[in-house]
Amino acid sequence: MRFSQLAPVIFAACASCAGPTRTLQLEAFLGARDDGSWASAEVHAFPGERPGGVVRIVGPDAAERESRPLDAELVAAAVVGATAQGERQTRSAEATLGAATPPLFEAGRAILLRPGEGRTRWSLGEWLAVPAELELCREEGELRLAVLLREGEEKLLAYRLPEAGATWISGVLLLPGGRRALALTGAATRSLEALHRLEGLAKVDLGSAAAALLDARAVRRIEMGELELATADLRRALEMAPEDATAHYNLACALALAGEEDQALMALGRAVDLEPERLKPLALTDPDLAALRERVEFRLMVEPRTPGAVP
Repeated sequence: MRFSQLAPVIFAACASCAGPTRTLQLEAFLGARDDGSWASAEVHAFPGERPGGVVRIVGPDAAERESRPLDAELVAAAVVGATAQGERQTRSAEATLGAATPPLFEAGRAILLRPGEGRTRWSLGEWLAVPAELELCREEGELRLAVLLREGEEKLLAYRLPEAGATWISGVLLLPGGRRALALTGAATRSLEALHRLEGLAKVDLGSAAAALLDARAVRRIEMGELELATADLRRALEMAPEDATAHYNLACALALAGEEDQALMALGRAVDLEPERLKPLALTDPDLAALRERVEFRLMVEPRTPGAVP
């Protein structure tokens, strides 16, 4: 489970524990590779159970590729380090678990963004190659990470962390590849009877968020007749989110309006392959695609087939 999903479960399960107890769940970032894969170590310590841990390797697609047990001495050191922190909003996991870093993974390959006081904004221009920013703020009882384009104030929420006790985001790690990031999250409560502390790594797909903003801007540019700018926005969006059916569809519209029929058909084909039930009916009546409707390729692509008919 992710930190944000697990925190309420742990707090609820341990709220009624009698006597001094300690509930810890720690995730440490160990390092990344140039292809965007990354490694982490996880440690858990629950009342009445022996502490345990695991090292994980996650691929550029955010899917787990490998896992192995964590050395018992490192588990013990992590438990001691986290217990000593108590409610302090300082991470201990990376310091105590760094020795578990797998070969070829380096912490320095990720870019660490540290927050300031209050609302914080960081430029993502060099990392995403898009004039975008990442904002960290507290709103409505949540810590929120949002992506926005510099040209406007339109935002897309990329991650939210409900506040419970002492809750914090101590930084954001930008992984190689210009798409995915990890938020360094934390939450802790302490009473005479118990300490509950979590240090998490939350996966944040900043590339998809920026792509959605570019897609929305491209739609406005299509409406204003700025087809070249719209096409550029959509192509960049698809570099970051290649499975975005809406961006492929909007690219088909922009290209069709610009008279680039062959390229428009290719973009439309990709869109309907990804989401046929939603986009095929839309394509049949969309005025932006009127120039394509007499093309045989268009009819084969989107028109309903009669059972038994020969294409």
